[in-house]
Formats: sequence, C-alpha cells, structure tokens
Amino acid sequence: MQQIKKITLLAVLACGSMALCAQQAQQKKVEIKHLTEAEFIQKVYDVNAGDKAVFKGKKSVIVDFYADWCGPCKRLAPYLEQALVDYKGKIEIYKVNVDKEKALAQKFGVSSIPLLLFFPVKGKPKQVLGFRPKEEIYGYIEELLLKTEK
Repeated sequence: MQQIKKITLLAVLACGSMALCAQQAQQKKVEIKHLTEAEFIQKVYDVNAGDKAVFKGKKSVIVDFYADWCGPCKRLAPYLEQALVDYKGKIEIYKVNVDKEKALAQKFGVSSIPLLLFFPVKGKPKQVLGFRPKEEIYGYIEELLLKTEK
C-alpha cells in the first residue's frame, strides 16, 4: 500500500510539473518549428554530405524526433517548449515527425522515439534516447550545448 502511495504521488508531481511547463510555454506562445528533410539540411546539418557534413546553425540545436501517437513524446514536448523559453537566444529547438520524414529518421538510425539529437555549434552531435525529466534535459543543454561554446 505504501508503494502505491509513492507511485501515485510521483505521478501527480510529474503531471503537475508537465502541466506547469505546458502552461508557461503556452502563456509565452512558444511553438517549436517542425522541419522537413529539406529544411533540416538547410538549417541544421546536411545529412547527404557524408564526411563533409557541417553544422549549419548559428546557435546550438536540439532536434526532437517524435511521432504524434507516441506517449513519451507527448510528455517530453512541454519540457522542450519550456527550454525554448528559458534558453531563448542561446539555442534552437526543432521537431521532426518520424512518420512524415521517414528518410531523414532512417539516416540517423532512429528506431525508437523520442530521440533527441543535440548539435553543438562546435563538436559532434550527441543523441539521447527516450523520455527524460526536465532537469535532465536542462543538464544536457548545459553540458552538451552551452559548455562547448565557452
């Protein structure tokens, strides 16, 4: 019984936190741009350039590979929207729908979602698979994207 209470409390706290993030992002009218493969190549990284591929952005980028039907993707979305608000001017965040952009997802070997790709301005992209809590996402932003710019 005690275990059930703990799980219920954690679920309530997680929902409250996600709802708060979504509400704050909504108030600031934040919408993460969805990219097609052509836009991805233009704004982030030319996946067709092989070894000569270079990062195209002026700021570090997070790309969220997701699907509309994916529960963990839906839970992750408010955290990314809030990160876009909290790190405004420092990073860009984009979304790629794996059902609509199958070829692009395949080029990155996306076989499970959500998958976050972190593209620092300098350095190699890193990927993080699966749902992550807000604090962990912010830690990745600080460590993988912002630390490398200093």
